[in-house]
Amino acid sequence: LGQGFANGVGMASAERWLETVGSETHWLRSLTPPSEVESGACLRTFETKAFLWSLAVTPDGRRALSAASNTLDLWDVETGLCLRTFSDRPETLDDRDWYDSSSSVVALFPDGRHALSAKAHNIMLWDLESGQCLRTYQSRKDVVQSLALSSDGTHVLVAGGVSSSSDTLSNANSPEAREPLFDKTLRLLDLESASYVYVLEGHSDAVTAVALSHDGSRALSGSLDQTLRLWNLRNGRCLQTLAGHAQAISAVKFLPDGRRALSASIDGTLRLWDLKSGQCQCTLEGHDQFPGAIAVDPDGRHGLSGSYDRLRLWDLDTGQCLRTWQGHKCQISVVAFLPDGRRALSGSVDGVLKLWDLDWDGGPGPPDRPPQA
Repeated sequence: LGQGFANGVGMASAERWLETVGSETHWLRSLTPPSEVESGACLRTFETKAFLWSLAVTPDGRRALSAASNTLDLWDVETGLCLRTFSDRPETLDDRDWYDSSSSVVALFPDGRHALSAKAHNIMLWDLESGQCLRTYQSRKDVVQSLALSSDGTHVLVAGGVSSSSDTLSNANSPEAREPLFDKTLRLLDLESASYVYVLEGHSDAVTAVALSHDGSRALSGSLDQTLRLWNLRNGRCLQTLAGHAQAISAVKFLPDGRRALSASIDGTLRLWDLKSGQCQCTLEGHDQFPGAIAVDPDGRHGLSGSYDRLRLWDLDTGQCLRTWQGHKCQISVVAFLPDGRRALSGSVDGVLKLWDLDWDGGPGPPDRPPQA
């Protein structure tokens, strides 16, 4: 279950996993002492005892923000200590609506001191130093399933999940109540004016994942309809429809050059796309279970994917899997590279967060390669 996919499409499975985890009260359960760290590339393990829905790393790589069922946690990456825990549960949330109350997604501002989180139909702006919510935006009628913040921190792209105002959810006696309605659109929110600039329509089924290009001019979306769409945010038009996956899209990422993108699907594969032509450059295969979480390193040469079976590190130039790691006991729901490109974080649905040394042939970092033409 990737950040977007977990928040809506996989909620039935997520609910079963949550039942096995236990209480949703978020607490720092244990920090694995250095002597007990498993052999291999795992540098640190810390447990939160809550389903990890989303993860973001500050630009300096020193802190990470994780979103669990009803809380946000700010972590010191070097020590593994939880610096702050604060609730992102809206006061008006109805406990009876599991679809509204379970998921959270987060994004960090470029200054590393502020963050956005989304739960139910609320998008909240946070001061990470004080833990205070500075502002709340409304996502109209829909539960936010995925969001992406622009690199200048002025706009956020929002994909709606379950409709929180639909009759099928409000009427518990309705036979359709077990079939929630999913939003098929994306919306671009101006954070200063709190107004929506565009509503992007085109997908034929629920939008499960979104991403923004570094310059903020384009958006990428993935859907249950098995396609990705590339959008021009200057006029709201769809530039490309990328087809090739055999099942729903679980995660999408732009590469730093803005010319390519990486996607993951519950068909078990990742695909690397040329965004100008709309063609798939290569298909990355190897996971035994579907990869729900992906990340791209800062230079755009390597990708990381997490599934139930393991983490996989990919060479995005050749499509080869360079390394695999095992260590999580449950589905990996979030992954993120640190800015140095040498370490990465991964989290799973049982609340375990791990810091990995990517161990490039025993050296201190990725191998030097000539720059791409």
